[in-house]
Amino acid sequence: MARECLKCGKTVPPGAVRCTHCDTLMPSEVHQDDLSTRPGVQNRWEALEALGSWAGQKLYRVKNRTTGLEAALRMLPIALAGDEKVKERMQAVIARQEGLIGLPGLLAVDGYEVEDRTPYFVHDAARGETLQDRLKRDRRLPAAEVRRVGVAVAEVLGRAHAKNLPHGDLRPSCVVLTAGGEVLVTDFGVGKVVADAAARALDGGASGSRGGFHRSPEIRKTELPTVQSDLYALGCLLFEAGSGDRRFPDGYRAACDDPRKGLPFPDPCVAHGDMEPSLRAAVRKLLAPHPGDRFQDAASAAAAIRGDPFVPVPILEGAAKWEPPPLPEAAPPPPRPAPPPPKKSGGAGIAVGAIAVAALGAGAWWFTRSAGTADAPQDETPGVKDLGPAPPALPDLPPPPPAPLAGRILPEHVVQRDGRLWSILDGAELVYVPDGTGVTGSEDGAPDERPLLRVQVSAFLVDRHEVTVGQFRRFCQAVGRPLPPQPPGGSDRHPVVNVSFGDAETFARWAKRRLPTEAEWERAARGPGGNPFPWGAADDPAKRNGPGPGDGHAGLAPCGSILSGQSPFGVLDAVGNVWEWCSDWYSKDAYRAGATKDPQGPKSGTERAVRGGSYLLGPPMRASFRNRAAPGVHFEDLGFRCVLPLR
Repeated sequence: MARECLKCGKTVPPGAVRCTHCDTLMPSEVHQDDLSTRPGVQNRWEALEALGSWAGQKLYRVKNRTTGLEAALRMLPIALAGDEKVKERMQAVIARQEGLIGLPGLLAVDGYEVEDRTPYFVHDAARGETLQDRLKRDRRLPAAEVRRVGVAVAEVLGRAHAKNLPHGDLRPSCVVLTAGGEVLVTDFGVGKVVADAAARALDGGASGSRGGFHRSPEIRKTELPTVQSDLYALGCLLFEAGSGDRRFPDGYRAACDDPRKGLPFPDPCVAHGDMEPSLRAAVRKLLAPHPGDRFQDAASAAAAIRGDPFVPVPILEGAAKWEPPPLPEAAPPPPRPAPPPPKKSGGAGIAVGAIAVAALGAGAWWFTRSAGTADAPQDETPGVKDLGPAPPALPDLPPPPPAPLAGRILPEHVVQRDGRLWSILDGAELVYVPDGTGVTGSEDGAPDERPLLRVQVSAFLVDRHEVTVGQFRRFCQAVGRPLPPQPPGGSDRHPVVNVSFGDAETFARWAKRRLPTEAEWERAARGPGGNPFPWGAADDPAKRNGPGPGDGHAGLAPCGSILSGQSPFGVLDAVGNVWEWCSDWYSKDAYRAGATKDPQGPKSGTERAVRGGSYLLGPPMRASFRNRAAPGVHFEDLGFRCVLPLR
């Protein structure tokens, strides 16, 4: 008997050990029987009609024997029956769906159970067929129907996004077409939980379901569903519905693996010239490899699918082959005035108060030291240029809260003026985080944020804002390396992005600082009281740069743009704008290890921790939210900031 692959949903010949399409291991236990063989389930639900099966799941129209209400019941793969993490994630997602109940076009899930070794969930009933069944029968839809379905799905996504819940696993099996012409969407949040858990069960627990035709390039790397990953999935859905095909041209996947914003990429619709031009253009934009090149929200996508004008993305003309262009050469350093003569000193570090800073010229800053202090430090790495003392990266920011630094020893490359601290190596403004008890994690967050811990963190200085393009440019000029490609339209005040963990770590060493541990990052972001958000107890979209223009920024924002979102220690942009590398190896059980004094994280791993969210991540952006990335990757919403431990 033929089966369907849990990962890609395609039919696999009987007896196959692996999927013949995506090479995923096939399960040994998938439902081949009926709901009637599960008496415990039947005691609560009367099966009225079998609606279909796919990917190891079976869907029934059922009636609750107590209330008499009809619903849809989804039987899941048996392999998930004993997975407590699946149960936790499902219950967390279902709890978040309470705000979705009653929204037009949306079928909310309202229960998850395991009975008779049978995991299943229940959602609102709807009579009709899935888009997947329709495509199996008709192969493709007429252009007008593609537009109608696409607009309806985009509008449903927009309603869910407004409630802070991305879908995470949108595909044709999640779209129901009713006989009355309605387009309904189900499986918000839960589809990804099931797909990830099923893939882990098949692969021996080693990985989640990062692949699949409808998964965006960034979700295949981070597993984190966002507004933009939903829009990419919508593009895949419309591509399949409009073309009857799941094959992209040569070079498109390579472009997705190197998604440099603003660069042309192969037209994914190149083999389907019979698609309407405006619909093809909308699908191209939805399928842009970099999330920043897609529509910024579901409403914009719906308008474009409907036929409204929009700005298209650049597409390679002609052949579908694509090669990443070479990185640009670093710009030569700008001319600067000669530094003042060095003054001799015998000390390696100096106490606060023995420093003077002079401003030279109108608005121009230059750092000097009073008699008896050390020269500006010289990097001893061969080939590193001495660029002289750096001016402040963002001198026009208002001052942070006053720092009680009495008795602390500052290294010689950190100077103080009017109560503010600056590095003369890269111009970073630093804020002081004193010794104290910090909070890590959250009992209300994801499983890897638990348990909430109180940890002792030693004093340190932390960059007030993320490292800017200007700061990183100075580093590149000093060490003779090219600046990584940055998003178009940016400036030296924007956070530097497209930097790997190694890039960030190398910069930090050059600047005589280091990357923060997760505990340091979280203490700096949450303040002495352990706020859930840097600014307080409740989320406020106006105080962090998230998706959409509601915070005043349609995309990446210059560092320090949202002053109202600073933490009690004066840290800016701790959540939103860009993710930030941390020094810890990532472990989902890191907080369960229970380290309570300057925790450093696991001794080894395959991924590094990243914190803070980005302009592409929907709320809530808790300061406790954790994510991870392989050390070698670089994204256009991933940057970093540094810390400097104090004596």
